Amino acid sequence: MTTTPHMHALHRYLMIFLIPLTALLLTGSPVGAAPILQIDASGQLYGATGVDVDGTFYDVQFLNGTCSELYNGCDEVSDFTFRTGPEAQRAAEALLSLVLLDGAGGDFDSLPYLTKPCSDVEVCYLIIPYNYEGPEEQGAEAWVVWNIVKSNDEDRTDDQRIPYGYDTGAEPYLAFAVWSLQTQQPIPEPTTLLLLSSGLLGLVGYRWRQGRREGQHIG
Repeated sequence: MTTTPHMHALHRYLMIFLIPLTALLLTGSPVGAAPILQIDASGQLYGATGVDVDGTFYDVQFLNGTCSELYNGCDEVSDFTFRTGPEAQRAAEALLSLVLLDGAGGDFDSLPYLTKPCSDVEVCYLIIPYNYEGPEEQGAEAWVVWNIVKSNDEDRTDDQRIPYGYDTGAEPYLAFAVWSLQTQQPIPEPTTLLLLSSGLLGLVGYRWRQGRREGQHIG
C-alpha cells in the first residue's frame, strides 16, 4: 500500500500530541484525589502526602521539637511554607477536612492520641508557624489545629504566638505540622483530561484533512 504525504502528516501529529498526553495520563495522579495518610505499624498517623491547600499540593509531617529546630531557625518569614495568616489558616483547615478524619485507617478525628507524636487521650494540638515576630517579641505567629475528644465547637483552629525555643516534646498534646511543597503536582482530573484530549484530537483531525486537501490539489 502506498503511503501518501497526508498519511505522513497524520502520523507526525499523532506522535507530537498523543504520546505526551499518554505519558501524562500514566505518570500523574488526578487532581481531587484524597491525600495518602502516613500511618505507622502501631496505627498512629504521623503525616500525609498530597494535601490540597488552595489547589496546590503539599506533604506534611507531625513532629516534635522547637520552632527553631524544625524551621531553619524560625527567625525569617522565608523559613515557613505558609507566610501569611490566611494561608496558614487554610492549611489548618485542610488538615481538619482532609487528614484528621475517622476512616478505614483509624479514627483520627475521634481519638486524638492516634495522631503521632501526641499521646494525650483528650487533645492534640498541631502548630503551623507562618510569621517571624522579631527578637523583641521572641515568638512566631502560628495557626493551631486542635483536635479534642467529643468537641462540638465548629471553630477548631486558632491564631496564637509560640516561643522560638519551646519544645513540643515536653507536652503530650503538642506537635508541629511541618509542610513541604509536593515536587510533582497532580495532573487535572479525568473530566479536564477528556476535554484536553478531545481538543488535541480535533486539532490532529483538522491538520490531517488540511494536508489531504493540499495533496489532492497538488495531484
